[in-house]
Amino acid sequence: MKKRNFLFWLPALLVLMFVACSDDDGEGDGGGLGGGQKVEVNYANLAGEWICYYQHWEEGSDYENEAYYNNDDLGITFNESFTGYLKSEGDDELLEDGRSNSFTYSLSGNVIEVDGQDVPWIIESLRTNELQLKYQDGDYIIIAKFTKRASLEGKVSRLSFMTDYGDGRVTREAYEFSYNFMGELNGISYNIGTGVGTDEMTFDAYNGNERIINWYTGETLRLVDNKDDKRSATVFLGNVYLARAEYDNNGYLTSVSGDGTTIDFEYKGGNMSSFVSDGTNLGFEYSKEENNASIDLNYFITEVFTSDGSLYVPWCYYELGLDGKRSNNLVSKIVTPDDYDFYYTFYYEKDYKGRISYITRTCVNRYRPEQALNTCYINVEYYNE
Repeated sequence: MKKRNFLFWLPALLVLMFVACSDDDGEGDGGGLGGGQKVEVNYANLAGEWICYYQHWEEGSDYENEAYYNNDDLGITFNESFTGYLKSEGDDELLEDGRSNSFTYSLSGNVIEVDGQDVPWIIESLRTNELQLKYQDGDYIIIAKFTKRASLEGKVSRLSFMTDYGDGRVTREAYEFSYNFMGELNGISYNIGTGVGTDEMTFDAYNGNERIINWYTGETLRLVDNKDDKRSATVFLGNVYLARAEYDNNGYLTSVSGDGTTIDFEYKGGNMSSFVSDGTNLGFEYSKEENNASIDLNYFITEVFTSDGSLYVPWCYYELGLDGKRSNNLVSKIVTPDDYDFYYTFYYEKDYKGRISYITRTCVNRYRPEQALNTCYINVEYYNE
């Protein structure tokens, strides 16, 4: 059953806080963006892609400045083969180098000698996920702080849906997911069939408590996120209010309103138990499987709320960035009102790593439970398989 038909009864990515890390000698995260344990300075521990999130410049007592970054325009990659790559694509130069370029390097103690550069980079601090470099040319000093790009291994890369209606009709659709350098979800693609007509939406990095959402249709939405202090968040299209969400003290989404519609959510035992919209009440029962993937699987596999790559109505809360604390477990059944002739059940299979890899969603005939009105087979794919 296509989502448009499934929804006929409904009415028509962590704020990043960038702080300077302290170069203490103890254990812990060091107060920086990446953190981790302090490690020995060697080629193996230095290897990887490091994203610059902070630079500080000073020259004697006459000049001092600093800048924070929430994207990956500036970065350095160190390879164990003694080669590397400096990425400098932002408005600021990285360590006094205003161009992206490849290099070779050598490591002596905490000093990195880079070919073609007269001034070496001094490693001030190295942790598993945090690097601080110092560039000093006379009394001109730059301090640059980096976090290691998060691994995508084990994160959900794609959900593929094949729905069999039992009468020869089969439909296919898919969602694909991308992540930023912190490993946070920052892009969703939706396509029908074989991928023709793919639509994509992206989340920009937070600027304070606001972020831009570049919607599937090309429109620009603005999310104002006050979940932490005011227990609310609002999405605007231009200056027009589109959707508003409210949350309880535990961070669960309790309501979404907009476009003349209000949806109320209830929770029991850490799981969304029901939502009510204009008199329609759907209930949710849960399996013992944990809802701990990199995305909220419940949101996508139930297909109650998703946008189909077009709509931006209030109930598309996850794609609109309005999601709160997610349900602990994966749904096992969608309980529909008594006057509906169907309900949904879910069955899960795992791969050899213990991850959910295959989901069967069955639309059951309420009056003849042995009969499936349609069956959807959902394949879950992960990065670095």
